[in-house]
Amino acid sequence: MKRFIHALSAAAIMGLGLGLGQMAVAEEREVLLELFTSQGCSSCPPADAALGEFAQRDGVIALALHVDYWDYLGWRDEFAMPAMTARQRSYAETMEERSVYTPQMIIQGQAMAVGHNTRAIDRYIAQMRAQPQTARLMAERYEDMIKVQVEPDMAGQTGVLHVVAYRSKAVSPIAHGENRGRTLTHTNVVTNWSTVGAWEGEAATFVVPMPDAQDGGIVVILQAGMTGPVIAVDRLN
Repeated sequence: MKRFIHALSAAAIMGLGLGLGQMAVAEEREVLLELFTSQGCSSCPPADAALGEFAQRDGVIALALHVDYWDYLGWRDEFAMPAMTARQRSYAETMEERSVYTPQMIIQGQAMAVGHNTRAIDRYIAQMRAQPQTARLMAERYEDMIKVQVEPDMAGQTGVLHVVAYRSKAVSPIAHGENRGRTLTHTNVVTNWSTVGAWEGEAATFVVPMPDAQDGGIVVILQAGMTGPVIAVDRLN
């Protein structure tokens, strides 16, 4: 379940000439929230709760990415993946930050805030929604695969396509560490992150394996680089 799959581009079928003429274009951009969190962090439960609230909003796709660098404190996070720690560190490098911390919220791959600072996060969400939509993305089930269609609205773009599986809800009693004795509730916990391959800026269709989403769903992210600005995002429940 805890896997990070690179370079599935061999399974991608591109340039099939399938446009998005039948895709409805949203009036507002979908905004992606990535919360870097840990069961071993005593400051994280309020941010976990805030993520649960954001996840209920229309136009917001919220994901919890559990990191593993607090596991030495006495409690091993059952959802932690080294790949999520690596992703957070990559964001820090991209945004010229010297260190990483939890809870940290990344908004649309462009801004960061303390994970429970809902006022700042709300402000960033509004800013991201006001940006022009530069590409459209639609994901749908295709037998036992996922078909992802990308249609650019602006020339000169390139990006990376990610496919993410998440668990909608998890409840975990914590026996040791900073949260000892607490029962934590988690929302949209990432269980699988697949980097499909490169998007070269043209209208394209990718067909990729369907990850195991358990009782959750799948999010498809088109991003400028591995941890750059999010170009477009879609959800497949």
